[in-house]
Amino acid sequence: MSLVELQKIRERRLEKKQTEVMQSRQAVVDAERNLAQTIVKMEKFREWRLSHQEELFKGLQSQPCTIHSMQEYQTKLFALSQQEEQLRSAIPTAQTLLEQANQNLTKIRTEMNALAMKNEKTKEIVETQHKADVQLALYVEQNQDP
Repeated sequence: MSLVELQKIRERRLEKKQTEVMQSRQAVVDAERNLAQTIVKMEKFREWRLSHQEELFKGLQSQPCTIHSMQEYQTKLFALSQQEEQLRSAIPTAQTLLEQANQNLTKIRTEMNALAMKNEKTKEIVETQHKADVQLALYVEQNQDP
């Protein structure tokens, strides 16, 4: 395989790696957006839950106090807190996905930089070889017997 062919192969590999970097960047952006949305969703639910709890308590106060109504009130409060806990537990998962996306991006960037360095070295070698070939051709042309 010639150096020129090797150079072309390395350029294609670098282009593919650059595409991977762009895709990884998009994955990081998506993970950041997902984390932000998860946090906002949990916070909005929490605000709604607090106001809804207040409404439930006012509703409890307006009716006669029975064991059944108290149990129903406690069941609703428990269900609301469970829903909030489910939303809260999604946050660490989203954070983990973001960390993984960042690590993947870092890894791919490192690989791309290594490929770029190899590509640059090959370019320099090809250019040096080309210059040497041109000088050799000039030398041969000048030293031929007329």
